[in-house]
Amino acid sequence: DKNNGFVFDGYPRSLAQYEQVQDMLRKFGKKIDWVIFLEISEAESVKRLSARRTCEKCKEIFNLISKPPKNSEICDKCGGKLFIREDDTEMAIKKRLNIFHESTEPILKKANSEEILIKINGEQEIEKIHQEIVEKLGV
Repeated sequence: DKNNGFVFDGYPRSLAQYEQVQDMLRKFGKKIDWVIFLEISEAESVKRLSARRTCEKCKEIFNLISKPPKNSEICDKCGGKLFIREDDTEMAIKKRLNIFHESTEPILKKANSEEILIKINGEQEIEKIHQEIVEKLGV
């Protein structure tokens, strides 16, 4: 129910976008209540993202760590060949992390100064991450 709120996932990605969202919401008498940051190390980011595999036929996405296919080279759904996307190579991931540090980290600093930043240990099991978010939001 959007009248009771909604979640932006992966957006905004820059301080300018963050401020635009805040300005837009103010026009409706609303504001960003919380910024939730799932904190993981760069090494873990590289490990997780470089484990992603995509089917060349049906575009199904697997992850060798969290959602592994039965065979690391073949799609469970259609039998197509799995491949590593160009943006999932270690070099591309490190470039994306640099962009994150430059563009997105300022949002975290701003949200922290506004006392709306919630940091969550993103290296826990999914259930524990969910539980921590729910607890910190008080829902």
